[in-house]
Amino acid sequence: CSYKRSITIDHTQVGSSDISNFPLLVTLSNATFKTVGNGGHVQNSSGFDIVFTPDSSGATGLYWDPDTFNGAAGNAWEWVLVPTVSNTSDTVVWVHYGCASLTTLQSPPGYVWGQNYRGVYHLGGANILKDSEWATSPGVPAVMGQPAREVNTLINNGSITSGAGMIADAAIGNGTDDLTNANLLQPIQNGNSITISFWNFAATATALDDMESFTIGGLTAPNRITANVPQHTKLANWDYGNTTTGRLTTDYTAFMDAWTKVDMTYDLSTHTQSIYLNGSLAASQSSTAEPNTNPSMFFNGVQSVAILGNGANRKNAKMDEFRFSPIAMPANWIALEYANQKSGQTLVTVGAEVAN
Repeated sequence: CSYKRSITIDHTQVGSSDISNFPLLVTLSNATFKTVGNGGHVQNSSGFDIVFTPDSSGATGLYWDPDTFNGAAGNAWEWVLVPTVSNTSDTVVWVHYGCASLTTLQSPPGYVWGQNYRGVYHLGGANILKDSEWATSPGVPAVMGQPAREVNTLINNGSITSGAGMIADAAIGNGTDDLTNANLLQPIQNGNSITISFWNFAATATALDDMESFTIGGLTAPNRITANVPQHTKLANWDYGNTTTGRLTTDYTAFMDAWTKVDMTYDLSTHTQSIYLNGSLAASQSSTAEPNTNPSMFFNGVQSVAILGNGANRKNAKMDEFRFSPIAMPANWIALEYANQKSGQTLVTVGAEVAN
C-alpha cells in the first residue's frame, strides 16, 4: 500500500489488567480517506484497500470488520481485533491504505467477534439486518483461518429505518415494527452466563411506553430474557428468568434524551446479575432465576431474537450496536468498550500519514 498511519491505544485507560482479543473501534476521518476520485488516497470504492496490521511493515494482517465507509466524505468506522491491549504500555497497530491491487475485503468480519459473541448487529445503513458474528457451521462459532459464513441475519418486520446513530448509523424504532430472527443458528445454552449490550437513545417525549428494548426467546417465566430501557417510570428493567427474583432495576432518568451504552450481564459462576450504564456499574444483585428448563428461550434447537420489541410490543427509540454473548463480560472490558466508543473518546489516536 502507498500510505499508512499508526493507531495508538492509551494504556492509562485500559484498567488494572491486559485485555485479550478486544474488538477496537477505529474511526478514520480525514480527507486522505476519501477515494481517489474524491481527492483522497483510497483506491477502492468500497474501502477494501484499507487494511490493518500489527506493525508498520504490513507483512502480516489483523482481522477487522468494516462497519461503514464513505469515500466521498473520507470517513470509515472499522472494528479491529487487537490480540492484546496492554495496561502498562501503549498498544500500537497500523492502518495501511492506497492499495490499487486490493479489490475485495481482505478480512472475514466474523473472526473479529469469534468465540466471544453469538450475535453482532451494527444496525445501520446497508448493514441494518446483517449479523457480523459468523459461524463455521450452525452452532459452531467462527474459528480463525477456517471458512465461515454469516448465520443470524435479521428480518425487518415493517419499516424500521436507518438514521444517524452513535456509531455511524442506527436502527430507528417507530413503535410499530421490530427486527427479528426466529431461528438463530448460534446457541447460548440454558442457564448460561450472558452479556447483552447496545447503545440506546430514549427520548422523553416518545419512548416511555414500557415496550421491550429486546427479547431473546419468549417473555414467560422461567425463561424470560428481556429488558425495558426504560419503562414509563424512567426505570430500566433487566429480566433474566422472570419478573420477580430475576428482575434487576435501576433509575434511568439521568440518561434520557442522550445516547447511552447499556450492558446487561449475568455471571453464572457467582449468580450475579448486573446493569452497566455508560461503562459504570449501575445496579447488581444475587439471583438464581436463570433460565434452566426445557424448552428454554436459550436454545433447544430454536432460539429467537427481537430488537426494538418482541414481536407484539414494539419500541419507539433508537438502537445501535446490539450484541449478545455467552460470557459475562468483566467490568474492565465493559469500561474499555465505553471509553473506546463514546463521543469525544481519547483512548485511540490515529497518527499522521506516512508514505510507504
